[in-house]
Amino acid sequence: MEGIDFAFDGTFYCISVSSRRLLNLLRSTYESAVWQNRELRKVQTEAHTLNKHLEEKVTEKTASLQTEIAVRKRAEEELKKHGKRLEEAVRERTTELRKTVDLMAGREVRMAELKEVIGVLRIQLEEAGLNPVANDPLKKSVGQTAQVEEHVGL
Repeated sequence: MEGIDFAFDGTFYCISVSSRRLLNLLRSTYESAVWQNRELRKVQTEAHTLNKHLEEKVTEKTASLQTEIAVRKRAEEELKKHGKRLEEAVRERTTELRKTVDLMAGREVRMAELKEVIGVLRIQLEEAGLNPVANDPLKKSVGQTAQVEEHVGL
């Protein structure tokens, strides 16, 4: 019987076994190492396959997201363009409306002035002994407006 001396973790050991048992131990250890190596290779192959698959999925998703981002950016640019056009149209229309309102306000003022003049002229005609033949169209239109509003239910 032979003995094998070795040190492990600072401690010395001596194993005494027969050559046949030592060969069986070595063969068993070798078989176990070979089996573990095969299993490790299988796991590495599976991991490699899964990694490739994952990389493909990441590439696909990245391309999809890039396309989506590009579409959204184009949509945002279009919205900005339309927003600017709309703002410009609103400014133009507001300017037009202000001009119209100013014009109408000026006309209203002028109509009020003319109404006063007509009233003064009517009084002067009556004081001169003349009976005005023409009716005041502004009083008539105001009365007609009230009748229309009453008829429509305003």
